Amino acid sequence: MLVLERGGEMIWLWILAACGRPTDDYAVQIHGAGTDLSSIEAAPSPMVGRVELVRYRFWGSNLGYGLTGLFGDSPRADGMSFVVGSASFGYPASTAYDRVSAFLSPGPTQLGTCTVRPPAGDAAVEYVDVGDRVLLATPGQTGVSLVRDPSVHPRPAGESWYVGYGNKLLPLIQEHPHLPDTWTPGALWSVSFPGTLPPAESTIGAIPYPFNDGWVQLPQDLEGVTIEGSPVRTPNHGYSRTGEWTGEDDNVRYPGPFSAPMKVGWEPGRQAGNITLVIRLHGEGVEGTCGCASDCDEGFLCDEGVCVGEDGASWNVLAEVACTAADDGEFVVNPEDMAGVWAQLDWADVAGATLSVARMSESTAVVPDILTWNSKRIGDENNEVRLRASDVVVTRLEVP
Repeated sequence: MLVLERGGEMIWLWILAACGRPTDDYAVQIHGAGTDLSSIEAAPSPMVGRVELVRYRFWGSNLGYGLTGLFGDSPRADGMSFVVGSASFGYPASTAYDRVSAFLSPGPTQLGTCTVRPPAGDAAVEYVDVGDRVLLATPGQTGVSLVRDPSVHPRPAGESWYVGYGNKLLPLIQEHPHLPDTWTPGALWSVSFPGTLPPAESTIGAIPYPFNDGWVQLPQDLEGVTIEGSPVRTPNHGYSRTGEWTGEDDNVRYPGPFSAPMKVGWEPGRQAGNITLVIRLHGEGVEGTCGCASDCDEGFLCDEGVCVGEDGASWNVLAEVACTAADDGEFVVNPEDMAGVWAQLDWADVAGATLSVARMSESTAVVPDILTWNSKRIGDENNEVRLRASDVVVTRLEVP
């Protein structure tokens, strides 16, 4: 206690001493200390849009469309192959259009490395309308049309609203005599849109001029994917591997890199390039209400009145580890590559895990000028759009 006197007034000050404790050097370090950010992700460029086309193959047990980030998991979709496209445009230019995918973002820039990252976000922009569709097609006009959602400008005006393109599941069509292909490995597809002039009272930006100068090459087929030497394959629903009826699904899942190294193999590409591997950890998620187990689809349990997946919800991504490998046919993910995940979440929250293996192709294009909702012109600066095509194989990992 300290007593001071000021102008005849006694001031009593109480000084509290902290409890003493010994000091020392502790073996503590920051996760990622010393890491060069340029080795984790390429320096992103501000862009005004992103157009993507993906061929998915769900080769594992209890996989759902939630893996696309667009739908729920019920009913499950393991064994399915399909194509899905997505496009969005906005202003001002955002680095998220370059760095982040609507489906699966590329891995770190440095070959042979992995990085831990949180679930992907999206660009905080004002959306831009580019017409009624975005077309990805071969010169013969076989391809995929991503239609605008919503199809018309809503009324009343003055509301803030979303506009996007595609985001619908498409059948995988190849070499059909009467139907256009939706996926042609190695083909160079054009990217175009007609442009539009929205109603005068609209509160959304637009590109009024047609665009026909974009090109993206679909990647070579990703084939022969294996984990620890075992082929990644579709589940045999009700059949054994020899084709005999068993009435039960076989369990197609593979050991993950949580306690031992996981070696992933594939047929090397014909051209020098990269392979992206993404391990995702999934939490639980509600797929609907139920009164008993029979109210839920296969692969789901009735838990306190709601249907939940036995392997969690694939759309609920708690964290992911992304790796970039040379396209030479083999890569090993080690438990140490997962270390940073446990600083982000508790293992008890993890209900499932998946592995995505992807071969990607990217390019950029410069789109015409944008008009903002109040007719302000956004000129030639940073008018690039990211174009990306990905061939993705997804499978189920064991959660220890």
